[in-house]
Amino acid sequence: MKSKYKFVFVFGILIGVFLIILTISQLSSALEPKLLWKREIRGGLGSVALAKASGDVIFTHGPYKKAGIVIIDKNGNTIWQWGPNLERGPSTVSISDDGRYFVYDTDTYHESDMPRKPFIHYIDRNKGESWKKGLYGTPNISSDGKYVFVAPGWENWKSYFLDSAGNILWKKSYGSTRGVFSPDGNFLWDGFNFFDKSGNSILRINLPGLPISISENLEYIAYERMGGAVEVRDATGKIVRKAGGIPGAVINKNGSILLEGKARISENGKTAIIYGSNKTKVYKLPEKTLVNEYPIRRYRIIEYSDISYDGNIIVILGERTDRESSNNLFIIDISKNELCERKVEKEGLIFITKDGRYFLIESDMGLYFYEILN
Repeated sequence: MKSKYKFVFVFGILIGVFLIILTISQLSSALEPKLLWKREIRGGLGSVALAKASGDVIFTHGPYKKAGIVIIDKNGNTIWQWGPNLERGPSTVSISDDGRYFVYDTDTYHESDMPRKPFIHYIDRNKGESWKKGLYGTPNISSDGKYVFVAPGWENWKSYFLDSAGNILWKKSYGSTRGVFSPDGNFLWDGFNFFDKSGNSILRINLPGLPISISENLEYIAYERMGGAVEVRDATGKIVRKAGGIPGAVINKNGSILLEGKARISENGKTAIIYGSNKTKVYKLPEKTLVNEYPIRRYRIIEYSDISYDGNIIVILGERTDRESSNNLFIIDISKNELCERKVEKEGLIFITKDGRYFLIESDMGLYFYEILN
């Protein structure tokens, strides 16, 4: 009997050790955000952009005439900077996915000592400033750095489409509100129309909101409603879809509404997210199949979430809706159906890298860069 009890005792210990090892293994494989670096910005944080492939972060800082531009790599090293006493104050920055090329504008309409001629600057980090043009507006660079669109943001002002050599390829006489490239750089939304690189109108959409994300080849567009009705027209101006009262939608390039709700899509066009008042729902496209839903409500600001290129990693700042919780950061891995939730002190806009491994939180006065351990 004693040997039998001894065997049971030893076997129990082995089972316990196995369970402990299994638990440790499960914990070590779970998602975990690790803060790699933070940068508190004295004098004020300006425009911020993330190079989605390299993980480099570019930002402007400081008041006018004491402003500067800084680039920090994903390890927290300052790898490029101007200022803090630039002759002309930078306003908006936009950077290519590999972090090599970026654009910024100086002396925009709101600067105190106008009139000074505004400029758009194009920088190649390996060579310095490639060109500057005396154009007014907010620049946006394509993911590969080959094209730049300048949106004036005002009616009756010209918008411009340039190549990396500074040549103006085409311009429009009406005032564009903003420029958003598709992730392949082949299409552009200017606030009113979708254009190809030659300036041909592909789809005219009167959106009562903002296009939040565009997939490759303009397969899908996701937006959130800001008021009014959706009005979709083809290249000839014919209305192909009109709808009012919906909070947002996922639309295909033919103008058809596929999913209604505050929406975001992955750049490869395979995953769609609908943010509801008490749940976040994830769908697969083009099937519109519901993959999963989570008891998470995203905070009101549109950019308080982001998604990786393949749609597998989603980062959200929000709150749980099924129970009381102080956690406000949620990381979802769709491929493994894992959910990580943590409390972070600083909240703000979220930018995620293409591979879903890193993300940036831009708060009012600082930057916080995380790695997602898995």
